Amino acid sequence: MDYTGTENLLRLLMIEKNLPPELRDVINEKAARFLDADLTEDVGGFLTNAGLDNETQSEDDIRTLVQCVPKALSYVDEHGSFLIHNAIYSGSVSFVPMLAEEGMKHNVGGEGTRGGLLREDPFCGQSVLESLSYNHTSNSDVPYLDVIKRLREMGFIEKEDIKEYNLLWDSCKESSSKRFNYFADWDPSALKEVQQDGKSLLQSCARVSNQSSVSWCIATFQLALSATLRHYPHELGLLLLKNANSHTPFQVARKHFGEQESWKMIKKCLDESNGSTILERDPETNMYPFLSAAVGDDTSELDLVYYFVRRNPLTLLSEHCNDNITTSSTDITCSQKRKR
Repeated sequence: MDYTGTENLLRLLMIEKNLPPELRDVINEKAARFLDADLTEDVGGFLTNAGLDNETQSEDDIRTLVQCVPKALSYVDEHGSFLIHNAIYSGSVSFVPMLAEEGMKHNVGGEGTRGGLLREDPFCGQSVLESLSYNHTSNSDVPYLDVIKRLREMGFIEKEDIKEYNLLWDSCKESSSKRFNYFADWDPSALKEVQQDGKSLLQSCARVSNQSSVSWCIATFQLALSATLRHYPHELGLLLLKNANSHTPFQVARKHFGEQESWKMIKKCLDESNGSTILERDPETNMYPFLSAAVGDDTSELDLVYYFVRRNPLTLLSEHCNDNITTSSTDITCSQKRKR
């Protein structure tokens, strides 16, 4: 192709500083009009349809392009989506931090949207931030997690956003497990959040909408339970936390997955968790976490009690003896120890 026009323009710009002021003013005025009026649609359309491709375009090139034609950042396609939205759809999420940073300079998406990051996309009804937490157009959620970490370092994502935009709930899937664990570790209290229906995350994960989704729901429940056990070992991973209807996640899981299947996956999570922490006394209540499973008629979960007794019986029985807790089995063991 013949690029004589652009080559001549570059040659002109190279000597532009040496030209008389009146001619420089004319060139500057026409160049500004050209970039603003003539190129905005072309650059915006190019980036929307093909340009946001991290395999063929570098971030520095795209940054230079939008800095020269900033109105392209506000280009809206036929669905009402901005460039920053299309970075998600095209799978080129690595451009999102740069687009948000440049978008902030030009108020893309309006006040308070952090350069369009919080701007809801009419096409899917989600903001870019929400899409980043659960989208899985890639085979791995590592690229999305890398972008989230980078946005956090830049100050574009805050801890409060996890609850405000339900990032933990949205990412609670096998396909976005790394993002889920990242949010859970950043703000563990979000694991205890209760939605308007009165259910916690773990309780919601224990429900099955249809039979074909059982295996998917089981994987999701295990993902959530592993996180709650990691952060709330003294509360048995919130397994016995009642919702508004007085149902615990343990009970809901048994109802929807069946007793054998639910106990199988719960035991798997317990086996993989930090058992020593779960066996320790809660420093606030001075009570063993597993004993809460045996308190009350509705929350009595003997499977849990037996599991922990089998897992470390000597430690538990020894502590019972020292505290003079009167149960028949403990009394017998303690008396035998005294005789020895």
